[in-house]
Amino acid sequence: MIPISVCIIGKNEEKHIEKCLAPLSGRGFEIIYTDTGSCDRTKELAAKYADAVYDFEWIDDFSAARNFSLEKASRDYVLILDCDEYLTDLDAEALSAAIEAHPQGVGQLLRNSYTDGQMGEGASAERIDRLFDKRRYHYIYTIHEQVADKRTDSTDYERYPIPVTVDHVGYLGSAEEKRRKAERNNELLFKEIERHPTDPYFYFQAGQSFNLIDDYENAYQYYKKAFALPLNPVNLWVYVMANNFITACIQTDREEEALALYTPVYDIYAKDAAFLCAMASLYLNLSPPQPMKAMMEFVKVLQAPLSLSGEDLSGAALYGMGYCNELLGNLPAAQDFYEKAAARNYPPASQIPAAAPDTPMPPISVCIIGKNEEKNIEHCLAPLAKLGLEIIYVDTGSTDRTKELAAKYTDRLYDFEWISDFSAARNFSISKASHNYVLAIDCDEFLTQIDPAALARAIDEHPRGVGTIQLDNYCESENGPTCIPNRLERLFHKRYYHYENPIHEQICEIKTGSTYYERYDAPIVADHVGYAGTAEERRQKTARNNELLFQEIAKHPDDPYNYFQVAQSYNFTSDYENAYLYYKKAFDLGLDTANPWVYVMANNFINVCVQLGRGEEALSLYLPVYHDYADNPAFLCSMGSLYLDLEPPQPLKAVMEFVKVLQAPVSPDGIDYSPIALYGMGYSNELLGKADAAIDFYRKSAEKGYPLAQQKLAELQ
Repeated sequence: MIPISVCIIGKNEEKHIEKCLAPLSGRGFEIIYTDTGSCDRTKELAAKYADAVYDFEWIDDFSAARNFSLEKASRDYVLILDCDEYLTDLDAEALSAAIEAHPQGVGQLLRNSYTDGQMGEGASAERIDRLFDKRRYHYIYTIHEQVADKRTDSTDYERYPIPVTVDHVGYLGSAEEKRRKAERNNELLFKEIERHPTDPYFYFQAGQSFNLIDDYENAYQYYKKAFALPLNPVNLWVYVMANNFITACIQTDREEEALALYTPVYDIYAKDAAFLCAMASLYLNLSPPQPMKAMMEFVKVLQAPLSLSGEDLSGAALYGMGYCNELLGNLPAAQDFYEKAAARNYPPASQIPAAAPDTPMPPISVCIIGKNEEKNIEHCLAPLAKLGLEIIYVDTGSTDRTKELAAKYTDRLYDFEWISDFSAARNFSISKASHNYVLAIDCDEFLTQIDPAALARAIDEHPRGVGTIQLDNYCESENGPTCIPNRLERLFHKRYYHYENPIHEQICEIKTGSTYYERYDAPIVADHVGYAGTAEERRQKTARNNELLFQEIAKHPDDPYNYFQVAQSYNFTSDYENAYLYYKKAFDLGLDTANPWVYVMANNFINVCVQLGRGEEALSLYLPVYHDYADNPAFLCSMGSLYLDLEPPQPLKAVMEFVKVLQAPVSPDGIDYSPIALYGMGYSNELLGKADAAIDFYRKSAEKGYPLAQQKLAELQ
């Protein structure tokens, strides 16, 4: 491979730095890390991988720091990465060939960026300028720096794709973290605007900062200021702005204004597939929508499937054409386009069930309650309506367009005056069902799979049972967006069962109030996106839930279930200290291990103890009652992890727990924990110094799709 120096700058990046540098080591790169003032362990961790670590006194100038790092590189060709970018793919031979073919150009790597709003939708891919000869190019601009020709500061140069792919997680994080980042960036941007009031680039970047924190009003204002200045379409950021400005207009109900602004200059941007997709979305968001005009834009996308950023938007265009046909009432054509989009791995299309099957659905009423769910309600109801299911929607006080949108899919709409009791609302919805068997789902759950014939058989075989459905929960983890499947009780005969508990309601027998009933797997799968919101949304949800839960605790101070649910709420927002306190209160009361939630608590309580450095306490709590939970693979995995987090770790005891998981790989929650167990056995062997055995277990785990094992293999091989 042609000699290349990888140049990285950072500050207080101990959360990311090892994940960034580890995949680079052992590939022949010179790694240069420049620190701009860290007060955490970033430099210490970077030194494990970097060839050289330098300090640069921060002067509010990203380009100055970048150029300093370039000066320290001993090689002419430099590859620029950020600490929150992790190398996932590299073809060394093809990279050398690309450089030799474009010696004076700037290479663009492929970056897959993850955002909180894309938990279930994958990453957005783009190509960005990152590889060049440092003798010819350097960086300009104090903030949102750009590669430029050293002689002219021009950004108009030859660009070419390089076979380098990274995952970017910088857009993930809490709402507060994003807000602070936007404020820091805008502080510098506003200074640049004062110096260069006629340069649209800085207004554009201020719009981007506000867009990052979903402040669409301010994003609109700054995009508009940039748009009002002369724009040079040679610059790729101009096309990004065109796309994002339209989105900001849609978010702020300025669709007609956006149309008036862009129609006269349409030809300037129409070579970019992302812009064409944005224009199509604009037509679909007009009131009334204009699906025929939107269709024309999507057709143009298919004629030029790659955006200027390198992203293939053909899947999005095919999905859009499906939606246009659906609006036009041409359902067979809509289904055909959805299937074509799914074949191109466009996630939203794959979430739409196939057209109503030949086998009729068994008589089931789908009962849904909701409030202010205009963001989710159509995604929830559309798949159900396609299958011909009776849909009962009960609204508990919406002030947005939820009821109006729901009415497009069902005429069984009812209002229920909210009395701080979810079970009361659920039972009201059940009372409106015309069928005996009811399926209860939430507005943020989107049906993706159902087998009518198998469902009918399951109901016939378990007439008094409660069916569990598989929910694929999308959420954010420390390793990026992830999906965690589990099974929940949702399908039952309304003469035998109803809901109890005002909050975190449970299905109970009507006669006895018991939750000890036969459970069976119903062939139904749905995506759940309720965990994929911002940190602030999660905090607000926790506060609302806990208000009701504390009322229940006051009424029933000896019921561990309510303490458990309070702890779950705190765990949901990463408030581990409060989660620990309430899990422990539940644990100290009498627990009936026949209840499935007890196993969930056992698992989560251990994980919270680990997060707080209380591993020894967790061990002393659980060893006396270990046999009560030892038939649950999730609990065994947590125990294995607990032994590995002790000081010092006990890998042999951890291995014993992971072996038990492999002997019973399916948990009551429907999750296969064997990949986690295999990974844990790999890590245990690594701690024991058995590198070959560790790699073998990591490989077995990676073959089952476990991402941490794939990352470990990349580090060790």
